Amino acid sequence: MLKSSEIALKFPEEKIPMLPGLENDNEVRGVLGLHIELTVFCDNDVEKFKETAVEVLEDLNITGPEAQERVGKCLDKYEAFLKTLIAHLHEKGKVKGTSTGNFEYKAQPYIFFDDEEAYWHVDLEKLQDGDAKYDKLNLYEGQVVCIFNPTVRNGRLLVDTTGVNVRVGLTDHSQQGQSQSQMMQQFQQNLMNASQCTCNANPCTCGSAPPAGFDDDDDDDEETAPPENPYKEWDDLMSNANDRDVILVYLDGELDKRF
Repeated sequence: MLKSSEIALKFPEEKIPMLPGLENDNEVRGVLGLHIELTVFCDNDVEKFKETAVEVLEDLNITGPEAQERVGKCLDKYEAFLKTLIAHLHEKGKVKGTSTGNFEYKAQPYIFFDDEEAYWHVDLEKLQDGDAKYDKLNLYEGQVVCIFNPTVRNGRLLVDTTGVNVRVGLTDHSQQGQSQSQMMQQFQQNLMNASQCTCNANPCTCGSAPPAGFDDDDDDDEETAPPENPYKEWDDLMSNANDRDVILVYLDGELDKRF
C-alpha cells in the first residue's frame, strides 16, 4: 500500500466531509489520497503521478470505472479546497503526540548535495512537511539520525529518532582493554603469591598464598564479566548501513555529526 493511501485511511471518519459529486466517505478518501500522492510524493510531477494514481485508488478499494471517474473529476474540481481540508484534518498541520522509532522513506525527494561544502545533506524542512508530518515526527527536537546511499536510484532514507548513544571513538574498547589489563595484573599477582607458598598444600596452610576464598567462582565471574555495551542500539542501527551510506546526526534540527 502506498504511503498516500495509508494517510488517507488514517483520517477520522467523523471529520471527513461529504463532497458533492461523490457517493461515500471512501470516495472522499480517494480524492484526498490522490491529492497527497500528487503534491507530496510526486512533487506535482503529473507523469509520475499517472503511474501511481491507479494504485492509490486500488489501495482504497475504488476499482469500478465509474467510481474512479467520479474521484478523478473531483480531484480537479476541488484542487484548491483540498489543501485546506487536509490541513484541517491534520489540525492545521501541527505535530502533536510526536512519535519515536525507526522509519524508512524514499531518499531522493529529501537529500541534496551542497556544491560549496561538497557534502550531502537531508532537507529536514521538506521531510518534516512531508512524510515526517504524517508519521507524527518532530525532526526539530532531540536527536535524529539519517542514513542514506546517494549513489542508489530510488534508494531508502533511514530515520532514527530514539536518541541512541552515538559511537564517535574507541572509548569503549579502551575501557575493555583497561579491564583486561587489570585482570592480567591480578593474575600475575596470584602467581607471585602462589610461588611464595612453602607448604604445597591446596588450599595453602602456611599463609603465604592468597586465602582459599580468593578465587571464588561467583566473585570471579562478577569481576570478569564483560562490561555492558552502551552502544548496542547504535551498533544495531549501523548493521543496516553499508559502505556507501552517508550517516548524519542532527540535534534539534542542526547538523551535529557526519560519518
